[in-house]
Amino acid sequence: MQIFLWPSDEFGAEELPSGEIPAFVKKYGLSTDGEERCTIMEKAKTNGAGAHPVWKLVKQAHPGDVEWNFAAWCVFDGEGKLVGRFGMRELSRKVVESAIRALH
Repeated sequence: MQIFLWPSDEFGAEELPSGEIPAFVKKYGLSTDGEERCTIMEKAKTNGAGAHPVWKLVKQAHPGDVEWNFAAWCVFDGEGKLVGRFGMRELSRKVVESAIRALH
C-alpha cells in the first residue's frame, strides 16, 4: 500500500511550508521514509480549472469540490482505478481502512 499526501494552499492558506510537512505527518504515526512510507507530493490545486490532473481525474469519477485537503481521502486499486473518495462528512479511519481491506 502506498499513501500519497497532496499539500494545498487553497484552504485558508493553512498549509505548512513543504519542509515542515514530514515532521507534521510523523506526529500522526505516518512515516515519510522507509519501505512503508507516505510520499509527499508537491503542493497542488485540487479545485477549479488549475486543478492538478490527478484531482481532475478524481472529480470525474466522484464529482464535487474538495472541501478541505486534510479531509480528502481517495483509495485507488492496484490498477490505478479510483474505488473511493471520502470527504469530511464520511471520513473516518474505519471507513477508509474498510475500503482498503476490500481491495485484498
